[in-house]
Amino acid sequence: MRFLVSVAAALLVGLGSLGAAAAPPARHVAAELIAEAQWAVPGQTLQVALRETITPGWHTYWRNPGDAGVPTMIEWHLPAGLAAGPIDWPTPSRLAEGPLVSYGYQGTVLLPVAITVPAGLAPGTDVALEAHASWLVCAEICVPEEADLTLALPVRAGPAPADPNQAAAFAALRAALPAANPFPVSAVLSALVIAFLWIPLVAVLIGSFDSNALLTGWSGGTSHWYKQALTDPNVRLGFETTLIIAVLSAMISLAVAVSGGLWWRRAPRRARAFYDGLVYARIVVPEVVFASALFFLFLKIHFALGLPAIVVGHAVLNSAYSTLIIQARLMALDPALEEAAADLGATPWRAFRRVTLITLMPAIIAAGLLAFTFSLDDVVTSYFLQGTSQSPLPIVLLGMIRFRITPEINAVGVFVMFLTVALMTLAVGAFTTVGRLGRSGRRSRLLGLYQG
Repeated sequence: MRFLVSVAAALLVGLGSLGAAAAPPARHVAAELIAEAQWAVPGQTLQVALRETITPGWHTYWRNPGDAGVPTMIEWHLPAGLAAGPIDWPTPSRLAEGPLVSYGYQGTVLLPVAITVPAGLAPGTDVALEAHASWLVCAEICVPEEADLTLALPVRAGPAPADPNQAAAFAALRAALPAANPFPVSAVLSALVIAFLWIPLVAVLIGSFDSNALLTGWSGGTSHWYKQALTDPNVRLGFETTLIIAVLSAMISLAVAVSGGLWWRRAPRRARAFYDGLVYARIVVPEVVFASALFFLFLKIHFALGLPAIVVGHAVLNSAYSTLIIQARLMALDPALEEAAADLGATPWRAFRRVTLITLMPAIIAAGLLAFTFSLDDVVTSYFLQGTSQSPLPIVLLGMIRFRITPEINAVGVFVMFLTVALMTLAVGAFTTVGRLGRSGRRSRLLGLYQG
């Protein structure tokens, strides 16, 4: 009899375990759509919000999550004619997680969205607002969650009264939204700084089209100086030399920054502090001191001045800036990803290539383009180390300015300026785009793993 009771108990426990295994995972965020008004009015804007009620101890993320995280996203499915605006993000909380700092929300948060209601929507009907919301909720671990939400509202003419059940929530929301700057002095100072930076560049652009060779006054527009700059042999050779130096120094800077960053990531604390000191010393020390020190060092060791010396000098200086970008990316890299790859059978090289290198790629692109740009317009280091070789373009322009300033110099300056702006724009775009695609891909994989 006791044997039969034991068997029955074991079967009940087994069935209970199967039921628990089949149960859906616990959710840490309860989401719903709410509206501020009791009905929608044709031709007016309807304020709705995604309300997230977050389990204590857990948090979701702001639109700029910081060092880690993914912001809440809403994909709307609205009737024809209705349009949803972006999320008007309330002020987040600062969330410190060890060395990482993120920004997000705890407790209950409302993410408001303005819905434009068309004037042709007929009163007396109902409108259904459908949305697919997804978010990453984290505590000790992070769990991606999502929900399909619907909010049905009647359509009526005339002013819509506020929903008394949601009035307090929307009042608290407005208090949590970022306030406009009440001090116009900061705006004026910002405008003056921007003008101080851009007015000389605008003057150079205008001067490059001035037909007056002496630049004593505007004498009409012409593109002659651009043709002259393109056909000037000194300018062309200087530009080619500058490109060679910039490409080589950027490659060396990336090699130094990536290899040093990978060592720094796993080095002891004192070794990391010493390495950081070497990096910041190259940034803090004035470039003229740095260039003169390299000049005397190369003379002492009998290293010939010229293009190789300039490449080495630029790489030593620019690798410091590249290192800071690589280190910032490495700090956000979770070692568990590499450990998981090793547990799944990946070799160290394959784990580095498929995990570490892919994660670092946005920082590598940005650091490389930054090093290329800094090398492109460097004057001090190039002046000290050029020797008797062909001068790079900044030194060529410096030599031309010593005699007189002509519209040709302005034309060359405009070329360099637009090239620099294009490279920096490419660097920023690559960093943000690749990073966003990487976060979206990781989030999709997490969702697939979590949902089974």
